[in-house]
Amino acid sequence: YHTDIYGVARSTTHHELIAELGATAIDASTSDPVAEFQRLGGLDAALVFAPSTEMVRQAIESTKRGGRIVIGAHAEIGAVPFDQEKTVVGSVLGTRAQMAEVLALAAAGKIKSVVEEFDLDDANEAMLQLKRGGIHARAVIVPKG
Repeated sequence: YHTDIYGVARSTTHHELIAELGATAIDASTSDPVAEFQRLGGLDAALVFAPSTEMVRQAIESTKRGGRIVIGAHAEIGAVPFDQEKTVVGSVLGTRAQMAEVLALAAAGKIKSVVEEFDLDDANEAMLQLKRGGIHARAVIVPKG
């Protein structure tokens, strides 16, 4: 199978991470992601892991007729045009079987996690960096001991 994978972000840091992970970055600060994807013929599927109603709307508008939108964070779905036959699914955790499959993929080295760890004492700094867009992907607060 040949699959084109895209990531949408606003910051240069996130664009670099998207490229490092092997995808093509779409710059949401200088272009309209929906227009970009529609220009390419639309997406077969869109994954949304940001808790953003706007990003879910963009994902729905960016997918082709019959496309699939997977939501992994809390957001409002809004209107989905039924005549487009799109499927919207979502789960923050998934089923036990799916979690076992994900853990097996991770154990086999087929999933790359991008996290920045912070000591519990540095939680405020982590929040500041998150607010400023300084976190590349996910921040994890780790208690000492």
